[in-house]
Amino acid sequence: AMAATQFTIENMKPQADEIIKELLAKCEGDDWPSAGEKEGVKIYKKDIPGGNVKALKGTGIIEGDIEKMFEFTKQTEHIKKWDPLFKRGEIVQTLDEWTDIIHVVYSSGVPMVSNRDFVYLEARRKLEDGTYVVAVKSVVHPGAPEGKDVRGELSSCGWVLRPTEGNKVNVFYVLHLDPKGWIPKAVASGVSGDEALCVARLRKLVAA
Repeated sequence: AMAATQFTIENMKPQADEIIKELLAKCEGDDWPSAGEKEGVKIYKKDIPGGNVKALKGTGIIEGDIEKMFEFTKQTEHIKKWDPLFKRGEIVQTLDEWTDIIHVVYSSGVPMVSNRDFVYLEARRKLEDGTYVVAVKSVVHPGAPEGKDVRGELSSCGWVLRPTEGNKVNVFYVLHLDPKGWIPKAVASGVSGDEALCVARLRKLVAA
């Protein structure tokens, strides 16, 4: 893939820092209406006016090695294990060991509805208090493949892994996306919040 000259870590670092900040704010925000609890994951959903935008958050405690959780949540190698709609992904450009431009394809999960693909900046950090963050947000990159899939748009979302006492980690997963293109109204409005169960799937992975 063609490396665009403006996509250097120096140029992209302010944006990467911003995405991390935005994701942390969403995790800490208490303005998310509760949508119940399932499999030990508290689920929150926000109604965003206009279009089919969905915003949800899952949070739960996972016991285990935080570095292992971080490995499972970063880049694309393991997404399939915690998100069944994931089809494939690749790194378009590596900016440094904590930052990549990534292209992914997801099944819409609905017959007759096109796959969705996304191109995003992934910013990873280990904060001073030991918290790990994997934050993503859509970007336009000339090296990203153009296919027949519908290009969706991600607002800042991702994973925050916050160590608590003992071997316990407070895990947050935020999904905030506009699927663009056509989606049946029933599907768009009937988002079950099951995407938040990625937290429960991560728990199973870490326990394995």
